[in-house]
Amino acid sequence: MGILPVGDPTTLSSTKCPGYAQQITGIMDEMYERILLEIDKKVRVCVFSIFQCLLVSIRPLLIEELVDIFAIRTVTETIPVGWRPEDAEEFILSACSTLVTIVNVNDNKFIQFSHFSVKEYLTLYRIVDSEHISHCYIASKPAHAFLASACIDTPLLVDDQIDETKIKNFPLASYAARHWVDHAQFEDVSSYIQDAMECLFDKDKPHFAAWIWLYDIDNPSTEFTAHPKVPDAVPLYYAAGFMPCFVVSVALQSSSSMHILKMSTPREVDAGLHYMRLRPRER
Repeated sequence: MGILPVGDPTTLSSTKCPGYAQQITGIMDEMYERILLEIDKKVRVCVFSIFQCLLVSIRPLLIEELVDIFAIRTVTETIPVGWRPEDAEEFILSACSTLVTIVNVNDNKFIQFSHFSVKEYLTLYRIVDSEHISHCYIASKPAHAFLASACIDTPLLVDDQIDETKIKNFPLASYAARHWVDHAQFEDVSSYIQDAMECLFDKDKPHFAAWIWLYDIDNPSTEFTAHPKVPDAVPLYYAAGFMPCFVVSVALQSSSSMHILKMSTPREVDAGLHYMRLRPRER
């Protein structure tokens, strides 16, 4: 069954159309419940994770970016790390039924919900009480945590030998490098990835340089060099100057904190401590 091209039922006037909004809402609820129940049980966990990604992604995801998430993260025992379907587009459209669609923009294929009401339905708390599809409810925090974990794991998979050719094997790399912080900022999601954050901000490891090589927030338009090189600024500089306070906290509390502090200028340390003291409403 296709998606009904209806407007938002909450905008219907209860005076002019008494009971009509509730009727339309009920029809759509029944339709989405039936579609969700028809999803193959073998791929339901995978489909749920796809929905999570579509719900909270900072921008629309390319098919290859979405698939790369499942190559990085284990979402179910039946889908091992490194798994990639032979025909990703066919798999996604088949597994997700009519709830998602592929949009071609300049030969780039993006995946999105087929109608805004799909997203609204999956985030309605009332389906938690549903007898059959309570497992389909998507809360924002777990969704951000799932995507934050996949994103920060991406730069941890590469080292200083990565180059423009090899990075193509990591389709999620560009999105991950740019947006892992956005996902980690949501509520206390950063606490779920603290170990990974400490590893990323350890300058003695190659991952920090690889991350800055992928996306230098200080110079986002900088072209790739042949390989990552150690940035002139220490991790604390990037944390204090461009990242929220939780990243600064990790940078200072990590196993390499003494090294970071010794390599930092007084101005950088002061900036880091200042950012730690700031509350979100003051930034």
